[in-house]
Amino acid sequence: MRKIALAFACAVGCALAGGASAQQFQATGDINDGYSTASAYYGTGYEGSSLGAVYDGGRDAFDTYGVYTGDFGGLILFRQTELFSDQNLFRFFDTFVNTTGSTIDTLLTFGGDLGSDGGSQILASGGGLFVTCAGVAGNCFGDPVIAHVGGSAAAQSLSFDDYAATFHITVNPGQSVSLLNFAFLASSLPGTSASDISLALSTGQSLLANPYLDGLSAEQRAQIVNFTGGPPTLPPPGGAGGGVGGVPEPATWALMILGFAGAGGALRANRRRVATARA
Repeated sequence: MRKIALAFACAVGCALAGGASAQQFQATGDINDGYSTASAYYGTGYEGSSLGAVYDGGRDAFDTYGVYTGDFGGLILFRQTELFSDQNLFRFFDTFVNTTGSTIDTLLTFGGDLGSDGGSQILASGGGLFVTCAGVAGNCFGDPVIAHVGGSAAAQSLSFDDYAATFHITVNPGQSVSLLNFAFLASSLPGTSASDISLALSTGQSLLANPYLDGLSAEQRAQIVNFTGGPPTLPPPGGAGGGVGGVPEPATWALMILGFAGAGGALRANRRRVATARA
């Protein structure tokens, strides 16, 4: 948790220098609570319900995100959706309760419509982390870069601009299980750039290794089934832009982040040369 907070604090407070992220925009607390939009929602949901979903998130990140579809089979869903605005982090803690007399074994999909209206692209995928942005050929602009974190049991995909994380859960009579999903938004105040890709990648990795659990009880934490450290329970489904691969090794992530930072530095150096030539 501290790693995530410190990484974001630097992104917010540091000036743009040496590839560091510029000051970040602040995500919007527009979670559907049934009456208005708020920064948190605690209540009962159902299949296809937008209760507890985020409408926009800020800078057109979403067009309603955080909806469950699939065969509930009699499961009752209790939703707890929160925005941690100091970290631009949405957390979806969802508990499925089996009040029937039979075991329920089903596939449930968490996801929603991204705000890019078909312009979404996959920047990284695999093992529970899926990073997307609006743009072309690795260049991101306009909407925030989003790190979708679904944990080790998620099979994630993108179709057009619809994100989906599918889970296979089994709930015995009288028991309950919980699924935890995160959406981290990165967008510099001057505009989304390469530095925001680096921030989303590093924060997503931190969330995978150390999911943000502040405010959840020991009982709630014990019910989470998708951050176990094991392999995905489903074969990765295909999606637009290719299927889901394995998570890159830490050294590979480091090279990717350095590459994005280097690209940003090269662009700034080029601008300085142009300005000098014109002077």
